[in-house]
Amino acid sequence: MNSSQPATQTQPRNSSQSFSTAPLDHSEASISTLTSELRLILVEVQKGVNATYDAECRVADRQTELDKAYALCYINTQGTVEDRKQIATLKTAEERLAVDLAKAEWNRCKSKMKALEMSQMSLQTQSRLIETELKTLR
Repeated sequence: MNSSQPATQTQPRNSSQSFSTAPLDHSEASISTLTSELRLILVEVQKGVNATYDAECRVADRQTELDKAYALCYINTQGTVEDRKQIATLKTAEERLAVDLAKAEWNRCKSKMKALEMSQMSLQTQSRLIETELKTLR
């Protein structure tokens, strides 16, 4: 972890979250390379589906933890309603941060899935162009 990241941020825990959206070089697009790249994208999409589900579950878990901590703090605090709300909000800041980080991870997974979809569409278009070119050469 580098020093620019918050100390509370954690790296993905399982391999289903380590899918990559590295751009693929399409300069020498042959049918076999396009086919293998499409297969690689399919594998990454399958990992991404699992990673997105895991991230969404973490958001729900962290939100539940936040709600529970806030409610307990609110109930156990003395004072006016507004004072109790403010104290509960302050005391649950760490849980709120955990929710925000889980949401950021979930959104990142969704963005990576969208990038994979765009890459797949690009490869499919290239495949169709090659197919059309081959048909016209025959």
